[in-house]
Amino acid sequence: MTRMSCGRAAVEALRAAGVTKVFGLMGSSTLEMYDALYDAKDMRYVGVRNENCGAHMADAYARVTQTPGLFICGQAGPGSINMMLGLAAAKMAYSPLVAITGLPATEHLGRDGFQEIDQHTAFLPVTKRVMTVPRPERLPEFILEAFRIANSGRRGPVVVMIPRDLFNHDIEIEIPGTPPEVAGGAVDGATQPWPDAPVDTFAALGHWGQAMYVIPSENLVIVRYGDDRDGSYRHNELLRLALKAFAMKVQP
Repeated sequence: MTRMSCGRAAVEALRAAGVTKVFGLMGSSTLEMYDALYDAKDMRYVGVRNENCGAHMADAYARVTQTPGLFICGQAGPGSINMMLGLAAAKMAYSPLVAITGLPATEHLGRDGFQEIDQHTAFLPVTKRVMTVPRPERLPEFILEAFRIANSGRRGPVVVMIPRDLFNHDIEIEIPGTPPEVAGGAVDGATQPWPDAPVDTFAALGHWGQAMYVIPSENLVIVRYGDDRDGSYRHNELLRLALKAFAMKVQP
């Protein structure tokens, strides 16, 4: 167990999730995270001038790298709400985006304080999940869970909201390492890639070979595909290659 500030604990959770690039816009609601990010030399920070642009940039990063994109929205209330269009675009594209933002202090929630907005209700239609951290010691847990949810199943954006006063605490916590399989999206152990696939198999299947999984006991081939973002409509090609994979790996 290590004692650290909640800001540092949040950054350590990002490191455990495999984050190397952070898009963000600094604000008073998350200053402690930014203090810790300053010392995180293994993470590249890309500052933006508008929260909506930052969400779009993290979304684009997620689509290109096929790993979760991260945006830290530093200011609760109006700043957070500025993310709406970027979150909506990510949800429509099933893009694994994680947005971390602030909330007013716990004792001020629901009292119509300065710039308070019902962020939870606002984000529900444009996200896969909205999460509010209830206690300081659970902050790393919620961040890691957000990355898991964003990148598993039907992927999509997840918002983590942190009340301002939680950052005032030091906590003792052991942050578990996140397995690369989780960060990469393979969260279901029932299917496995082809570790023993011969070279000619991948050559025959091309880049589709990386998206195919097999369950030999069920005579089943599963293909991760998604949509035709480039407009090529290659369904017939994919079907042909899937049938070829079935013949090569499943049939005796």
